[in-house]
Amino acid sequence: MDILTTAVQAFLNGIFEGSVYAILGLGLTLMFGVMRILNLASGALVISAAFLSYWLLQLLGIDPYLSIPIVLVSFFALGICIAKGVVEVSMSSPQYQIVGTVMVTYGLALLIENIEVIAWKANYRALTPPAYLPTSISIAGVMINTIRLSSLIITVAVAVGFTFLLKTRFGTAMRACTQNREMAGVMGVNYQSISAITFGIAAALGGIAGVLYGLTELVNPYSGMMLTIKGLTVAVLGGLGSFYGALLAGFVLGLAESFGVLFVSAAYKDLIGFVILIVILLLSPGGLSRKEFYTPT
Repeated sequence: MDILTTAVQAFLNGIFEGSVYAILGLGLTLMFGVMRILNLASGALVISAAFLSYWLLQLLGIDPYLSIPIVLVSFFALGICIAKGVVEVSMSSPQYQIVGTVMVTYGLALLIENIEVIAWKANYRALTPPAYLPTSISIAGVMINTIRLSSLIITVAVAVGFTFLLKTRFGTAMRACTQNREMAGVMGVNYQSISAITFGIAAALGGIAGVLYGLTELVNPYSGMMLTIKGLTVAVLGGLGSFYGALLAGFVLGLAESFGVLFVSAAYKDLIGFVILIVILLLSPGGLSRKEFYTPT
């Protein structure tokens, strides 16, 4: 394999892997933009979604791709329950909102992690790709993994759907709450309901990311915290609250990891996310976008 083919292969691998990071980062930046919270349980929820899809496949024989709607609806409902039962309590004191939600969601992550260990043990598991999809296709010497390609297609569909969502009445109300909660309330917007639905949407995005991640990687209950860190890296890199920034940052992180594996070592793949996060926080805290898509109060 020549240098050009190797570079193209690494580029495609990075784009495909970055598509999962983009969905994960989008959920985190959505919550921060609307609710002003950092959800440290996002990675644990992603792994839970992967295990749910695994269970549906093993017990009911449901195709992982066909399980996505089930996971999406289930995690949307779960997200609303978490928002109403856990997160809203930690947001009761505005001056301690971020600190409170960080502590609460970290505790939630530990709880979910331990429930996963009880339910599925600490063994690594993987979703079996459907038999109707070829493992890969070759174009001009470049191998394209069809499962990873499907992740990119689903990510594009999610981005398009979310763009349309922002143009609806709910999307308008959601943006109004981020700009000025009090004024939005005066205009009849129920901030608590908007927040709960937003958390539900973010959890549903995590559910989609979980299924896609489980199709391409081995997962176990302890994989969640690393995914949380990568999601935070994407959110910070794209600019906290920036929808399009999160999508772009997801692909940037995927490309950085792919070329890092190519030129350095696969052993340092996860370290790359830490390095990018530290560099961005030091040099450009506003991220790639330099401007928040959701303007804070």
